[in-house]
Amino acid sequence: IMTLAEDGSEVEVLGLGISVIALNLAIYIAAPALIGFKVHKSIKSRK
Repeated sequence: IMTLAEDGSEVEVLGLGISVIALNLAIYIAAPALIGFKVHKSIKSRK
């Protein structure tokens, strides 16, 4: 993704860097937490 930024554009590099960090947070933190909450809710509703 970072190779898409033009060489002279610092703002574009910064924007892409922030978007990559946000994507990583979503993949490695938000998605597993959401799955965990859904599994916990389904297990709790069975009892």
